[in-house]
Amino acid sequence: MASVSQPVRRSLTDIVKAGALGAVVAAVINVLLYLLGRALGSFPDTALSPSGRPVDAVAAALISILGVAGGTLVYAIMSRRLDAAKANRWFLIVAIVVLVLMIPTPFGVAGAPVSQIVIMEIMHLVAGLSAIYFLTRWRQPSGR
Repeated sequence: MASVSQPVRRSLTDIVKAGALGAVVAAVINVLLYLLGRALGSFPDTALSPSGRPVDAVAAALISILGVAGGTLVYAIMSRRLDAAKANRWFLIVAIVVLVLMIPTPFGVAGAPVSQIVIMEIMHLVAGLSAIYFLTRWRQPSGR
């Protein structure tokens, strides 16, 4: 009879490490996407965010880090209140809902070309998927 292994509750330290790694991965990928988009002319200086500034590499990195950090906080709370399998499932649901709710935000960048909006949507997916993967699937290698 085959047994199905259940996810083991992770320590808060492991969750923070996973979240930090997810944040770094999301920030690096999103900065690379920004630089590629900038090189292709998709991020003009005339396209202003709601704060009145053009989107730049620092903003791409900072928003990615803050987004994954927020996800890490939510996951940490869920993991303390629910068993690991339920925490993973509910976090996935919440993360998908947040990603859907984030769809309109790139349209708030005044004067943004369609290519910038598409790249920013991809950036949202990168940050969301990074949080989902690192918080629910990634495990620190043994012996560390």
